[in-house]
Amino acid sequence: MEHDEDCISCTALFLQGNTLCWYNDNIDGMNHQKDVWSFKTVVMGLYDQFIHNVALTEVSEKFGKAQYIEGEGVMAFYYRLMRYMEQMVRPPDRYTFKKHYIMHLPKGIFDYLLSKEVTAEHSKMESILHHARRAEEGINQTATWYDTRHTMRAERLTQRMESIPKRYMNQ
Repeated sequence: MEHDEDCISCTALFLQGNTLCWYNDNIDGMNHQKDVWSFKTVVMGLYDQFIHNVALTEVSEKFGKAQYIEGEGVMAFYYRLMRYMEQMVRPPDRYTFKKHYIMHLPKGIFDYLLSKEVTAEHSKMESILHHARRAEEGINQTATWYDTRHTMRAERLTQRMESIPKRYMNQ
């Protein structure tokens, strides 16, 4: 590039600590590794030396700490794990992925999977997802029925209370 030397020189102005030491030792110092550096190779060197490993560790940690989030659901949890896995240099094997997914589902869904003999060892991911969605739908439907039933009972109780003459209420 036409302005590579200027860009390389300016790069040092934005570095500090270990990154500046690396820059001075490898690019600008007397014992530098290459005679000719392009701006692109400087940026790639900094990335490889400092950012790459941090980014890889971060995504691995995110995968390991990923939890089911109640408002999102089983499919959102699956897709989040898939995104993390796709960003990893060494993604987990299929068994580890399935085990992590199953083990971090809510207890009701986990118990449903076990009742259907769905396990990380013996089930395909498609089957795990199918049964997890069915369990989640059942839990959501039960909650909706419960809320409806509870609302109806409260309405009937309110109607009964309103039908009682006021003079009996104060006794």
